[in-house]
Amino acid sequence: MRSSGRNNPCPICGRTKDGDCRWTDDVIFCHCGSSHSPSQSLRIGDTIALNGAKWALIKTNGGFDGAAFVFKPHQEKSGGSRRRVPDSPRELSTKQAKRSIASVSLERFFDAYRAAWDVNDLHTLNAHRLNEAIKDIEGAARIGRDLSRSVDSIWRDLKDLYKGAFEACLSSINEQVKELAHFRTFYLGECPAEVMH
Repeated sequence: MRSSGRNNPCPICGRTKDGDCRWTDDVIFCHCGSSHSPSQSLRIGDTIALNGAKWALIKTNGGFDGAAFVFKPHQEKSGGSRRRVPDSPRELSTKQAKRSIASVSLERFFDAYRAAWDVNDLHTLNAHRLNEAIKDIEGAARIGRDLSRSVDSIWRDLKDLYKGAFEACLSSINEQVKELAHFRTFYLGECPAEVMH
């Protein structure tokens, strides 16, 4: 078994400072350390390309101390769907950055949704709080609309985590916007053009 070192970098994370990563032709134990580690966005079943060969992540708590990602040569399953293998570390980094941006954007929407959902009955609010409520509801709807335009590219990576929650919240916030428009038209006397700005 080879180990990482000064002239022998880990094929996954590039570690050279110590021998914490180890590998053979059949398995790679890539240590998760403070300065070097495999990409934390990788999930079991994901594959990466190393020197033209695909390696699959099979375990995230391997090694004697449970701090290593374990990779084995990828074996295609018949009939199942396959994830695309990044062609280079740069492509993997780009994928990770997009996933991170998508995740932050979705969390921003969920925060705005929670603020809008916490709005009390519009009939009971004073003028100042009513203005804040209008901003909260319309702001959440705007963020949701903007996010839904880029939703297809986001779902490729985050479908299982967020899609159902996002769609339910977006539907709910759209109903809240309709109720707000009704309230503004019939109780505040605003004309529909002002309401839908």
